[in-house]
Amino acid sequence: MINLGCTHIMRGVQVANYFGCSLSSIYRKVSDGLLPPPIRFEHQSVAWLSSELETIMTAHICGYSNEQIKSLVKELTQQRHSLMENK
Repeated sequence: MINLGCTHIMRGVQVANYFGCSLSSIYRKVSDGLLPPPIRFEHQSVAWLSSELETIMTAHICGYSNEQIKSLVKELTQQRHSLMENK
């Protein structure tokens, strides 16, 4: 289910629209471990990988529990770090 073949990034407002909630709810979900953390590009510039968000959305559609989604988020984050270490 995990897809890291990302070709797009999404800014905060786009992520909020994608999940149908506010930007503060997005950051709360990140804090709660229900969404992967954003990637920092510069001082105050952040974005999310669209492939990671699509994976989380698919999990919601499939009826994953919050605990299952938290586990998935951890796995996505670990894979992101592994990719960065290999480059």
